[in-house]
Amino acid sequence: MGERCRKAGTFLTRACQLDAVSGQSDGKARLLEALDVRGHLRRGIAVGVALAVATYLLFVAGSSSLGTQALYLSLTVVLALTTTAVVTTILVGAEAYKLLSEDGSVDT
Repeated sequence: MGERCRKAGTFLTRACQLDAVSGQSDGKARLLEALDVRGHLRRGIAVGVALAVATYLLFVAGSSSLGTQALYLSLTVVLALTTTAVVTTILVGAEAYKLLSEDGSVDT
């Protein structure tokens, strides 16, 4: 692995540095670390929850019966989860593109 890390581009070099620091040899764990999936997931959750709460307060809160509000609350949860997934996917994809373009593998 040492020779491979020395000859590798930016992406593998970053993964090799993480491997040296954390002692992990699992490729999936190194990939998740290199793409900063946990950090992007936190940002996605924040955006999803903020959008869902704002939407609920703006359009639903106090405007209908309790039963109807319960149904809209379940839709608010769906909106939060969907927004979280979309934002996280976009952020991780952008991070992967950035790592690949630093490596010089992506033609623009």
